[in-house]
Amino acid sequence: MNTAKLVALGAAFAIAVTNGYWWRRLRTVESGLETSHEWDQRAVTNDADRDVVDSRQMSLLNRAAEKADTTPEDLPETVEMLDEKRRELRTNVKKLRTEWVSSYWEALTRSSIETDRPHVVTIDLGRSTYDDARAFANHAQDADREVVVAVARSDDTFAVGVSEDLTERFGVSADDIATTIATEEDGNAGGTAAFAGGSVPDADRLCDRVDGYCPDLHSQPAG
Repeated sequence: MNTAKLVALGAAFAIAVTNGYWWRRLRTVESGLETSHEWDQRAVTNDADRDVVDSRQMSLLNRAAEKADTTPEDLPETVEMLDEKRRELRTNVKKLRTEWVSSYWEALTRSSIETDRPHVVTIDLGRSTYDDARAFANHAQDADREVVVAVARSDDTFAVGVSEDLTERFGVSADDIATTIATEEDGNAGGTAAFAGGSVPDADRLCDRVDGYCPDLHSQPAG
């Protein structure tokens, strides 16, 4: 499996982990919302027992609030926030699924990379963030002769990673590449020879031009 396919699969795994966290957290407090609602209904419909709170219901409410890291009084608002986050994630999942399919098919049709030679991998991460771009760029430091330039469209950021071998033997610097990108795209960048990151006004435009800012490594010897 070539690097491009691994990139596509890695993006899908990161999406699954992120969404799984929010789904689990929402389920821990949904029961609290129901309890809070029942509690309010008791207070409204039963004037005689308005000041009497069933101890069992109160216990459930407190436990739900504890799991949600909030107070019983703020539990409905917290659950509402999490429910909104769930709806937002559903929308994002649909978009990301479409983008992942496109990236996967692009990876399948892309020519294989000769990993025994110095090479550049440019990655369009779609509607991802800088954290995702940084994770992909950091991968270059575990490779022998790899430059990774990852672009995240969600927050208009990018990250560059360069393997130690390329830095020491050929003088390739992540900071130099990032600075070139930032200068040409009216953005900002900074970092070290091994890793650098930055932001640009328009990541969509950068994705169309990023290959032009990468070093030409094809002439570098394999040995």
